[in-house]
Amino acid sequence: MYIRRSLLGSLAGLSLLVAASGGAAASTDPVTPGGPPSGSAVRTSQAPLLTRADSALRRSGAGAGAGSAQRSATASDVVELPDFCPTGKKPGTLLNLQSFEGGLPYPADSYGFAARNTVPTTHGTWHATSTITAGASILAYLNSTHAPVPRGVSLGLSFAYKGSTPGDTIGFSVNSSGGALAPAADWTRVALDVTSEATTNAGYLDVFFFNDTTADRSQTSALQVDEVRVYTCVPIPFTRGDWTGDGKVDLLTTNTSPGDLLLFSGSGNGTITTTPRFIGPGWGSFTWLASPGDVNGDARTDLVARRGDGTLLLYYGRGDAGFSSAVTIGTGWNVITAIATPGDVNLDGRPELLGRATDGTLHLYTFGAGGAVKRVKQIGNGWNTTRLVIGRGDLNGDRRGDLIGIRDDGTMWSYLMTSSLTYGSARQVGSGWNIMNHASSPGRMNADGYDDIVARSSDGALWFYPGGAGGALGRATKIATGWDAYSNFL
Repeated sequence: MYIRRSLLGSLAGLSLLVAASGGAAASTDPVTPGGPPSGSAVRTSQAPLLTRADSALRRSGAGAGAGSAQRSATASDVVELPDFCPTGKKPGTLLNLQSFEGGLPYPADSYGFAARNTVPTTHGTWHATSTITAGASILAYLNSTHAPVPRGVSLGLSFAYKGSTPGDTIGFSVNSSGGALAPAADWTRVALDVTSEATTNAGYLDVFFFNDTTADRSQTSALQVDEVRVYTCVPIPFTRGDWTGDGKVDLLTTNTSPGDLLLFSGSGNGTITTTPRFIGPGWGSFTWLASPGDVNGDARTDLVARRGDGTLLLYYGRGDAGFSSAVTIGTGWNVITAIATPGDVNLDGRPELLGRATDGTLHLYTFGAGGAVKRVKQIGNGWNTTRLVIGRGDLNGDRRGDLIGIRDDGTMWSYLMTSSLTYGSARQVGSGWNIMNHASSPGRMNADGYDDIVARSSDGALWFYPGGAGGALGRATKIATGWDAYSNFL
């Protein structure tokens, strides 16, 4: 709805400061702030629809008087996000930043808000503020942003606020959408997906904040706003082993009791969080878990698991640490003594699987329609002296998935895939690995271009080995202890 300033009623009880000219964003500012968003600050989708009118904002209904402002149900296309961009995307370009340095940016399209130079704030030393004392029926509003935005791209909006409210008296609107905000005693960040609004206002994004006691004036209502950012969100390139959509490789594991699936988030430098995230129960019946990569082409990491009865299951990753329901893609896999996930070996854009039979022969399998696996051919023999067979991705730059093998004597060997879909001569890249009782290659944990190794020693310590060209490994770093309580980590 439109807002007419002349119909807002008495200014009694409205704390108001004199506003100066609008502030400007520094060119060196990051796209998004450092602190994470709340993810649960938006309470309802009820908000007054506010529109810029170049010093002539109006409320619908010329006869509406003070205290009779109606609350419109706004569109639900603007979605609050738990991160600054939707799953699978990351911040791209900062389009606009308003932190009210020196004053309000659009004083002619704002009412009942003022800029104040006080700390603490979240950006700079200024913020916008509005306070309406109990008993006053007033709609105060702030136009923080009037920014041109591109169409056809994903758009994010973030801001920081503090506020006290007896109900739904404080909130925001973005073009034709908006919502009320929960009370917040401390600065709280909010992130929104505002992509839908790029086409609703002639290519502009108009962001308003409101402090509205026309429906509830039982208590004092206050709102402070700072650091309003508009930015693009761009796709995160596919990263095998990234289960959460942030572009960093994580570790999945099951605990030995009670058999829960847990996630340790990766930091991007080879380390992981100390406290796991619970994913789901009932994973203790699986004898093997691994990620082949992206099976269905949605740029998300998928999970393959084998039950004790030999059933092979595929779980499509959602990119938010969740999975689709299981799809059976094979049976009889209990006769396979080792399974490896090398990546794409035949350059068809999809990952493959390798399986070692009881006689030591190595076989290549592809993923077909619906994820079902199909045996292609035997690609090696004599692998029954190799204790661990580990897919390492591309080790030599030819885009084909390669292998690492740890033999019974503790030596480690790399095997490079050839264009004939067989592995070439082995090259020794390590020794002394018989002190490790489990190892896997979850992906590029330190983002240096090579898939890395994580291994568990007999004392339960977890070690990170940075990968190198041709299968070489860098110096080990202990990243955790007590991992003898876990199995099937990947």
